[in-house]
Amino acid sequence: METEIPPFWTAVSAIVIYESAFLAEIIRGGLQALPAGQVEAARAMGLGYFQTLFTIQIPQALTNMIPSLLNQFVSTIKATSIVYIIGVNEAAFSAQQINSIELTGTLRTYLVLALFYFFICALLSRLAKTLEAHLNAKRLGAAT
Repeated sequence: METEIPPFWTAVSAIVIYESAFLAEIIRGGLQALPAGQVEAARAMGLGYFQTLFTIQIPQALTNMIPSLLNQFVSTIKATSIVYIIGVNEAAFSAQQINSIELTGTLRTYLVLALFYFFICALLSRLAKTLEAHLNAKRLGAAT
C-alpha cells in the first residue's frame, strides 16, 4: 500500500530537517561560548544538570545566540522559494502561474517577487541589527 505525501508536507519536512542542523550548531556554539565557571558555580550551589541548563546556561547563551538565530531565520525565508520545484503554492510558484497566464509581464512579475523577498529580508535584518544593538547596550550596562 503506497501513500502519497502532499507537496506541502514534503516541503515542510525538508526545510525542518535542513534547518534543524543549522539551529543545532547555533545552540551548541552558544552553550560552548559560556565560561566553564558558570556551570561549576551552579554545581557548587547544588543545582542538577537540567536546573543548571535551564536557569543558568540557556538564558545567558540565548543573548549570544539571538543574532545568529535571526540571521538563520532570514536565510530560511530566502530558501523557501526553492519549494516551488515540488509544486508547493508559494510566492515563486504563484509568480510562475501569473506568467503562464499573462505573457507580457514576466519581468514585472519577477521584479515584484524580488522586491517582496527584499522587503521581508531587509525588515528581518533590521530587526536583527536593532536587537543586537539592544542586547549589546544591555550587556555593557550590566558590566559597569
